[in-house]
Amino acid sequence: MVVRASKMRPSQIVTQFGPGALIDLPTLSMVVTGIEDWDTSTARRVDEPRLARKLGVSFFRRPPFYRRRMNGGLPARVFPRFMVCPRCNRLARHTAFKFNERRNPEYTCTAAHRDGSDQPVYPARFMVACRRGHLDDFPWHRYVHGDTVECHAELSLRDSGRTGGITDLWVRCPVHDKSRNIGQAIGATARKRLPKCSGSRPWLEAESLDYCGEDIHVILRGASNAYFPVVESAISVPPWSDPIQLAIGEYIDELAKVRSLDDLRMFLKFANAPALEEFNPELVWEGIQRRRSDDIDPEDLRREEWASFTGSKPHVDPSAEFQIRPTAVPQEVGISIASVTQVVRLREVRALRGFTRIDPIPDVGDLGEVEAINAGLMSLATKRLSWLPGIDQRGEGMFLRLSEDAVRQWEERASVADLHDRHAAAQRDWYAARDMREPRTRPARYLLLHALAHLLIRQLGLECGYASSSLRERIYCSRGSDAMAGILIYTASPDSEGSLGGLVEMSRSERLGPMLRRALELSKLCANDPLCADRAVSATGTQLNGAACHACLLESETSCEVGNNYLDRAVLAGTLRSTDTAFVAG
Repeated sequence: MVVRASKMRPSQIVTQFGPGALIDLPTLSMVVTGIEDWDTSTARRVDEPRLARKLGVSFFRRPPFYRRRMNGGLPARVFPRFMVCPRCNRLARHTAFKFNERRNPEYTCTAAHRDGSDQPVYPARFMVACRRGHLDDFPWHRYVHGDTVECHAELSLRDSGRTGGITDLWVRCPVHDKSRNIGQAIGATARKRLPKCSGSRPWLEAESLDYCGEDIHVILRGASNAYFPVVESAISVPPWSDPIQLAIGEYIDELAKVRSLDDLRMFLKFANAPALEEFNPELVWEGIQRRRSDDIDPEDLRREEWASFTGSKPHVDPSAEFQIRPTAVPQEVGISIASVTQVVRLREVRALRGFTRIDPIPDVGDLGEVEAINAGLMSLATKRLSWLPGIDQRGEGMFLRLSEDAVRQWEERASVADLHDRHAAAQRDWYAARDMREPRTRPARYLLLHALAHLLIRQLGLECGYASSSLRERIYCSRGSDAMAGILIYTASPDSEGSLGGLVEMSRSERLGPMLRRALELSKLCANDPLCADRAVSATGTQLNGAACHACLLESETSCEVGNNYLDRAVLAGTLRSTDTAFVAG
């Protein structure tokens, strides 16, 4: 049965509610199915050769849209499969209840209630997951009976209402007259009372039941650790942002058999390709050859982006998706800025590579960070496909490049080297505690660039009215002969026109300078000081941060490329505890 249950934005599917994620509706809870179930006739192609080469696919697809009186939209299944009647306390699979296909679909209990009416039932609040990404219903029958009794009877779930806590919940089997408190299933010691992970993947059609054997974690249906998407993004830069390359991307499959300029002319003569007809065939053939060459470096996308942002020739083609222009550097801000670039127009492509549960990993900075997960990255389909879910967004922003000499001198300080060593040790411990292979240690300049990016995002929100979740950062950081030290603050939306130029206006020196001075001054003191200033980086918490909290540096996780990790206010203007690691003069 096909039922239209709700609406979602395409960007939500790539970032929050991709395959394997749970969607809570008023009377239902559903798990988004794998991309094999997508109706590709309504899933528009998204082209970004650099990102596709890096992720080992040919292209990306936007989430499928719904077509009236036809199949389409984002497929999903009921999960958790156990539902509870709040009136008679029945706990059973959803198939035991009556399904009503209304404007808001729901299941109802048809038991004999006092008023004779059908009672809507609701999904069970608990489910189980493991660190390898598997998901399953809470083992209700086995939890009540143990391993000795095989029972499939309907259960009851009662709430005593004494304390308002989880210990008020009791699950009972009326057939065997056994009951157990749900509070005994929560916590590390309670895992000994629960079975091992069965390997269930309810979001896939060909659900695998290969035994997993990992410890399972009892989580609430709406828990934030039930789904952590692993997202990779790329900025379209020349030549891939040029109109001719975007046009070629629309017909890349049809052009697969074109092997010469004559073949191309024949294709353009008989095929329906209006986007290509406005270009000279010689230029189109040159663009096709570029795509088929090995000039794309899949290992480091940001190196090409850095070269485009810092190049001597600004890109001002009004028809291109990448338009920048240099602007004056603000003076006397206390921080050594080498250049400021206004990003008048940009196109960002974001792709969903997979997801994890229980523990997150940062957005993909390079392939090594993805491969740092031993087995926790769960796939979106039962087999490898030639595409992944993706969206393209258009917007604008500002690019700041710090002085390489100033950054290098700062890194050579003994106090900064000691701070970096402490952060590196905490990073190694953090990855080891989560059974993850350690990626490359981030240099000290990453802490500096990251803290500055967060500071700018917060200040832009205060002074310009931007919601913090609407702004994103992109850090360009490396050492050596090809050193990078820059940040891109940008906003992008799926709308074809992008945004209205607010960030471009704020990057003008007469606006950026005063804003930077105020932001750096505010960073010296936090509302949570001295507790925030005294915080030392460690691997015992959930974040790899030093002096950073929600009152000073932490932002919406959709804005940060590494999940609010690798932050320390001490590297900017100093703190009450430490001033010798400050990059800001004075």
